[in-house]
Order: sequence, then C-alpha cells, then structure tokens
Amino acid sequence: MKLYKGFLLSTIIVLLVFNGWIWQQVYFQTLAEPAIYFLNIGQGDSQLISFPSVKILIDGGRDQRVLSELDKALPDFDDNIIDLVILTHPDSDHFGGLIEVLKNYKVGAFVSNGQLGKGKKFKELQKTLVNSNLRAINILTGDKIRYQDYLIRIISPDPVALNRDNKNEASIVLLLEVNGNKVLLTGDIGFETENRLLQEYDLKADILKVAHHGSKFSSGREFIEQVNPRISVIEVGKNPYGHPHPQVLETLTSANSTIYRTDVDGTIKIILDNK
Repeated sequence: MKLYKGFLLSTIIVLLVFNGWIWQQVYFQTLAEPAIYFLNIGQGDSQLISFPSVKILIDGGRDQRVLSELDKALPDFDDNIIDLVILTHPDSDHFGGLIEVLKNYKVGAFVSNGQLGKGKKFKELQKTLVNSNLRAINILTGDKIRYQDYLIRIISPDPVALNRDNKNEASIVLLLEVNGNKVLLTGDIGFETENRLLQEYDLKADILKVAHHGSKFSSGREFIEQVNPRISVIEVGKNPYGHPHPQVLETLTSANSTIYRTDVDGTIKIILDNK
C-alpha cells in the first residue's frame, strides 16, 4: 500500500506539473486567480477547481447540464482540457454528467475511490473511460494532490468505509488548502463518517460543501461546530427528498455560516485569494 500511494502521488504530481507547464506556455493563464465553482446542475453535485493553467472537476451531476455550466464558468478558455476528473462515489447524480464531460473534453486522468456503480448508466461511464483511453487512479485517505503551493488532501474514505455497502459513507472527502483558505468538500457522507473524521482530523474550514445536498442524515451539529465554516454551499435542485432539510439549515445558521444554494443562487464562484 505504501508503494502504491507513493507511485500514485508521484503520478499525480508529475501530471499536474507537466500539464500545467505546457498549458501555461500555450494559454498564458499565469495571472488567473485560483477559484472554486459550485456548479448549478440541479439535484446533484459538481465542483470545478480552477488553478492557474490547471482545472479539476469533482463530480458532474446527473446529465449533460454540466457542459453548459462549464462553458459559463470558463468563458476565457478556448481549449477543452480538464486535467483531473474526480468522482467522489458512484451515484448517478454525481457521475451521470461525467459521461458527457469525457466525450467533450480532453481529460488528463480519471480519479475515484474504485467502487463500481450499478445499472446501464454506470456501464456507459465505464465504456466511455475505455474509449477515451484514460488513466484511472484510485485514491484513499492519506493521498495528496499538489500543484505549485496549492494542496488537496484526501481525508476519506479509509479502507473500512470502502468495503461497506453504503456508498455514501465511502465518498471521497477532500480538504483544499489555497492561499490560507480551507475548503472542505464532503460528497454524500453521513453522520457515521462525520463522526469518524471528527476523531481523526482538524476539520476547521472557511468554506464547506454541505454533505448530501443538505440531507437530514448529514451535517450533525458537532460536525458543523468543528468545521465552523464562514460560507456553506448546498448543491441542490428540485427533489422529492426534502433537501435541504430545515434542521440542517438551522444548524448552519446557528454556526453563523452564510448559506448559498445552487437552486436559489445559481452557480457560485468563490475566489480563493489571500483575502
């Protein structure tokens, strides 16, 4: 496992540094400010991390709506390159749109936790990955992605969560550190994983992607108190599940966190400067 993680880390670092250098020369994006976009793709998740010359897409929502949102988020790019695509877990409202992304963008590598989904839609994703001749990389707790001074730490899943049937609890959880800002991206984790992370990490973050679209089975009070986010973003659309749950909204409000919702505010862009 240590040898595998070392190779994985080296592969991702080389990929980002080499690709970043090449595209920096071609597109002259060195002055671009790092930012994160929470894309308005309906009931689902999709975040775009934009570093100077490097783009990382985390999840893609349910369908091709992600393509139009990417076009809006990156109007100054005439290329169609995304360096890394990361799938947090194999639920259709997270991977469905990635099929269209893989068909319409040149992608450097595909990253996931290695779990397989069910149904025709996931088989289509697998077929698209094969046809794209993409390198597929699995990541777990302890892995890191670095680009220049920016760091993304993988803090979940651990091998135990990965081997359980509950795919939500095995979501990839990322802690992004840029210019002194911390962004916690939580996939669809619930109370079980939240409580484990509370015991293992300092979860303080400036920005929180609220887990599971504001489900009542996530965002426990102690978890939110420890994260203590200045900004909380809920990626949600019309749904029959009651997302976001009133209790979650109350918990976030009690923590004095400013709440943004993609169903209300549309795509949300946060510039990650030193202010």
